[in-house]
Amino acid sequence: MRCQRSGVRSERARPERGRPGRARPGGGPRGGGAGGGPAPGGPGPPPATAAQAAAEVSASDARERAERSAAQAEQAEEQRDQALARAGEAEHERDRAVERARVSDNDRKTAEQDAQSARRDVERVEQQAAAAERRVEQAETRAQAAIERADRIEQDARAERAQLELELAQQRDARQAAELEQGRAQAALEAEQRLRARLEQDLDAAAKRLAAAEKARDAAIATLEQAAARGTAGRRGEKS
Repeated sequence: MRCQRSGVRSERARPERGRPGRARPGGGPRGGGAGGGPAPGGPGPPPATAAQAAAEVSASDARERAERSAAQAEQAEEQRDQALARAGEAEHERDRAVERARVSDNDRKTAEQDAQSARRDVERVEQQAAAAERRVEQAETRAQAAIERADRIEQDARAERAQLELELAQQRDARQAAELEQGRAQAALEAEQRLRARLEQDLDAAAKRLAAAEKARDAAIATLEQAAARGTAGRRGEKS
């Protein structure tokens, strides 16, 4: 096919030598004189000349059609080559897709198991959503009742606000007085703590002195008892 197109292009590129012009109705080629056709008003061209002109016109049309056909054939061949290339790429892509499908078979099975688990989860979630919707309806009912109660509470709060502000002012004054009293009480407490510490020290010292006095007393009593025992024994010896 490429050789034929090359021949057509060569033939088209070759200069057409000696190609007579197309026949003109009512006369021959332009120009007069010895080489020209018959004068106007003379007899028409011979039948052989007319047939030759018609054949040349047909040949010219055939050559034009052949050139168009050759161009279309060349374009079709290019498209066929492109289609073959695309078919090869598609085949390679199919092979890669088959390999990916083979590799992902386990993934598909795992995905099916996950899908079943997901469906169960969806069913459970739908049940939970239905229950949640019922709870939402109940909550809306409670919210409406709460809004009504809030309106009543707000009305009561407005009435109580003035009283609370008054009480707050009184509490502020009382707190300031209490803080002042607390400061004095804190000072008294610190003084009491210092006094208690001194008293505890004095008590410890007194306890130590008392323990020493008790020891001295016990020692004195023991000495007196020994002396009394010796005196009694001496008197008994004198009597005997």
